[in-house]
Amino acid sequence: MQLDEQSTKSRRMAKRRLGYEIGGGVIGALSGGGMGAIFGGSAAGLVGAVLGGAIGAGTAWAASNQAQELEQHDQELDAEIGVVGGDLGAPGLVHPPPTLGTFSKEAAGAASGGNDAEQAEGPITTPPI
Repeated sequence: MQLDEQSTKSRRMAKRRLGYEIGGGVIGALSGGGMGAIFGGSAAGLVGAVLGGAIGAGTAWAASNQAQELEQHDQELDAEIGVVGGDLGAPGLVHPPPTLGTFSKEAAGAASGGNDAEQAEGPITTPPI
């Protein structure tokens, strides 16, 4: 079942990537052709369209590749820390025992209970009528 879901997901990603590449190529061809035609005539417009299409498609390919790699990395991290596996925040984690036997001042009762601290809120005033 998981293999089928993975192949379906990879097909969807390939279709989405192809759409990005086509869109980037079309936008690049239009802008390159327009700039070439404005500054150099019809021959420069044709060259600009070809170059702009190639650069636009390449840029879209690189951007979608990077997004796919980041998503795959996030999925691996989620599986590693337990977001996907279902053991995130599970009780009974094994922590190493203390080596020195010392505790914090608050846990040992040596720290002040907070009575010395100055209150930041100030006195309670009556609301205006």
